[in-house]
Amino acid sequence: MLGLSRRIALFLNLNRRDYRTLLVTAFSLSLLTCAWIGLVANSSRAPTFPLDFDPIDLPGIEQDESSSSGSSGSGSGSTLAVDQIVFGIAGSASLWIDRKELVRQWWRPLQMRGFVWHDDPVEPNLWDTGLPPIRISEDTSRFRYTNVDGSPAGIRIARIVLETVRMNLTGVEWLVLCDDDTVFSVDNLVRVLGTFDSSQMFYIGSVSESHNQNVAFSHQMAFGGGGIAISYPLAKALARSQDRCLEHYPQLTGSDDRLYACILELGVPLTKHSGFHQMDIRGNPLGLLSAHPITPFVSMHHIEAMDPVFPELSRLESLQLLIKAMTSDSSNFLQQTIGYNKDKGFTFSISTGYVVQVFDQLVYPRVLEKAEITFKAWNSRNGPTEFDLDTRKVKLPSPPFLFFLNNTMSSEDGGVVSEYKLYSPSAKECKNYCWSRLLLPGMGHSKAPDFDTIRVVTRPLSNNWFKVPRRQCCRFGEVVNQVLSITILPCEPGETVVNRRNSQHQSFVEKRM
Repeated sequence: MLGLSRRIALFLNLNRRDYRTLLVTAFSLSLLTCAWIGLVANSSRAPTFPLDFDPIDLPGIEQDESSSSGSSGSGSGSTLAVDQIVFGIAGSASLWIDRKELVRQWWRPLQMRGFVWHDDPVEPNLWDTGLPPIRISEDTSRFRYTNVDGSPAGIRIARIVLETVRMNLTGVEWLVLCDDDTVFSVDNLVRVLGTFDSSQMFYIGSVSESHNQNVAFSHQMAFGGGGIAISYPLAKALARSQDRCLEHYPQLTGSDDRLYACILELGVPLTKHSGFHQMDIRGNPLGLLSAHPITPFVSMHHIEAMDPVFPELSRLESLQLLIKAMTSDSSNFLQQTIGYNKDKGFTFSISTGYVVQVFDQLVYPRVLEKAEITFKAWNSRNGPTEFDLDTRKVKLPSPPFLFFLNNTMSSEDGGVVSEYKLYSPSAKECKNYCWSRLLLPGMGHSKAPDFDTIRVVTRPLSNNWFKVPRRQCCRFGEVVNQVLSITILPCEPGETVVNRRNSQHQSFVEKRM
């Protein structure tokens, strides 16, 4: 190129300065030509960009080929089994002496898999084979924690996901996180998760009942006390990035919001299921439990923060009776059925396995589906704006007669018979347990029932009900020896709970109200 440039310069009769200018111009043109050829040659390749961080290669965690890798998925035609769920139960050694009895009520040691994660070892006599194995969480003191109102234990508990995945358990489709004071309907949990495709990334749970808790954390975050179900592909993806993610959020309060923040970084939203109950309430849970939404009951938290579910039993005795009902008739458990008996002139609200409320006037489902405020929010207030659910104050002319569960038993045709006894509190018991408008039976009512026992017959709900739930209907029997029999069955396709057979009673009651 240099010889060619000299010949051109002589031909053009250029001086030395013009010659140097020509040389620089030619060299620049050659560089631009090479760059253009390289760009064209690589135009078919996808551009690459530097990542914020690379996936962390953790020991014991397989690197998936894709973000949705995993098992075939229980929602893709197969049936989910309880041993395909691994439970991560957050606990504390200092509370275990009492909390272990709560876990024992619902745990099935020969069927279920999972671990209780503690901060410190416990005495050997505080564990037996009727409880999940105990694991000690790794030291998390290396992580920054700057929240002045919370506890660094939130980091330890959030890492249950990572530490569980590192164990390389086989045949796992779901990781379910909860606290050691959470109670599950195991059968319902299995059937609910079985409606989802576990080969995909799912983050399932529910929010708090208390408005201020949702404002403080998020209306789109699953609260861990009510239980959080994470499909295993999501658990694996989370485990690969969790430690790096936790460094982004030293200011957060606890484990739930840290978990939520890291799942958000993976782009996975919350799938809300109203059967998971955080139970951020205090006091009498009657109003909330007797108006359960039309969805399978899955879990309940804060057993120790509420009054006993049954007024004449201790907290543990109440829980044992509740779990007996839950186990014997899981699909119907706490499902609200509303019926009207024209002959008796009563409205019945049946919360299966818990309580039957009998009103001496017609009360429409639009009223009864709302939770009566017999409880307080987590901040100990009970105004209607304190709750993120539909609530109502007692405005009826008279409160209902309460028939609480007494026993459950199997029927010969494969159904379940639950028996409810009329609750007759003393004045002292009423003051301590009942809500402000509850009166003693017979006081303030236009009429009293001629029965003191209600016997309810139910049959297991189909798997299709878990996908397309619908409130059931009542069939009333006769009163024999002060026992009223009621059968709960699926409603006919066009049947309504307030039908024409009740029209005479309806017009009479509407005039009274």
